Amino acid sequence: MVDENGTLVAGTEKKYIGVNIKERKYFQTARSGKSNIGEAALNKVTGKPFVSFAAPVRTTAGAIVGVIIYVYDIGFLNSLIADETIGETGYTYIIDQTGLVISHPNPKLIMKTNVSESKGMETFTQHMEDGKSGVDHYVFEGIAKTAGYAPIKVTG
Repeated sequence: MVDENGTLVAGTEKKYIGVNIKERKYFQTARSGKSNIGEAALNKVTGKPFVSFAAPVRTTAGAIVGVIIYVYDIGFLNSLIADETIGETGYTYIIDQTGLVISHPNPKLIMKTNVSESKGMETFTQHMEDGKSGVDHYVFEGIAKTAGYAPIKVTG
């Protein structure tokens, strides 16, 4: 539970109480009156990637007095794709709608690398960001690659 200023006032563990999330888009959207599924982000307390589900908390008169948030740890995504291989050298990874890596066999890239900013990947990531499905060729860290891709429509 988050107050109207973005400070957590109740949570599953004491370590979350007092943390402020007012800059997070999911909080701002819920604070404006819209329930939403947030973008992947790093948890301020645990440092782990998560996705949030946020909704406004209203008085009986309808005034918004806070936000209720469910934080869903998405670290399991790496467990799902870690052992997936395509051919001899292929692998899977997941990016968000901006190109930010949210799941990858190389944990150093998760939530730190935006493929749309990577030289050689501009066209490929633009197609993905546009919600297209397809196959493209690109270069990542100097290595020519081919990728098949498709949007995850339910989350954008």
